[in-house]
Amino acid sequence: MKYAVMMMTLLFGLAACDSGSKEMVMPDSVKSTTKQASKDREPVETGVGQVGSHVFTEEDIDMEFSSMPENFQKMKSNPDMRANILNNLMTRYALAEKAKQDGIADRPAIRSKLERMQQNMLIQEMNESVRKGMKPDAKAIEIYYQTHQDEFTEPAKVRVRQILVRLGEGAEVRAKKVLEMAKSKESSFEKLVMQYSEDESSKQRGGELPPFGKGKMVAEFEQAAFSLQKEGDVSDLVRTSFGFHIIQLIGHEEKKTLPLAQVTQKIDHVIQQQRFLEWVEQVKSEMKLKVLAPAYLRGGQQQAAPAS
Repeated sequence: MKYAVMMMTLLFGLAACDSGSKEMVMPDSVKSTTKQASKDREPVETGVGQVGSHVFTEEDIDMEFSSMPENFQKMKSNPDMRANILNNLMTRYALAEKAKQDGIADRPAIRSKLERMQQNMLIQEMNESVRKGMKPDAKAIEIYYQTHQDEFTEPAKVRVRQILVRLGEGAEVRAKKVLEMAKSKESSFEKLVMQYSEDESSKQRGGELPPFGKGKMVAEFEQAAFSLQKEGDVSDLVRTSFGFHIIQLIGHEEKKTLPLAQVTQKIDHVIQQQRFLEWVEQVKSEMKLKVLAPAYLRGGQQQAAPAS
């Protein structure tokens, strides 16, 4: 959302209040309209501004504040800020009324856009209202958890470090020398990573990669990593399209099922979404949706109605 203060400042460069005065600074068009309106109509008790016959109330300003980020809402009691908000509200209203007078609102493209905007607002409000009644209870969440264990089961994973020597002239020879040093354990694997690895992203972590399961890495790398058994074991050279890898095992993570407490929020969202989609299908059925030109949707021409 383009919040009122920022939007009007960008579009019009309006300064709502002088730094040494509480008086609002408004465009002349708004001033003249407001002055004329004040002669025709006495302000209502909560009225704080007026454009033509339309009165803006304290509630209008409060509503505008409520739609802003929290840091703006904290400025609600600031007189200059409230004056700025009122100025923006009145200016926007005046411009919109002028657009109506000029017939812009009656243009087909504008009417179509307004209709879509109205539809989206109605759908959003209905969505929020309907979903409140779709929140699952603890029993429904537990049933879903017990019947969808596969969704909350993490596969076995392996944690490794690597030294990568990228493909190129002499790469294999260099990689074999590094492998000899890694196997001899004369120097720590992490030090060898910092000296020889050409994978900058993992190098900054001592060569460590995020834990991964099967099917996540290239086949040659995965096979070598999962074949390592004991912590500290070092693989032979592994060649992939990335280069020559030397892999050290950090550890294995067994297959595990996440506890219910850890996935409750996720299940809550999934069930609400399922119920909402079922409700949408029900509404579509009740409203009798019907495709009238299936050939057109397939890229063909819509058939003309037979002549009478």
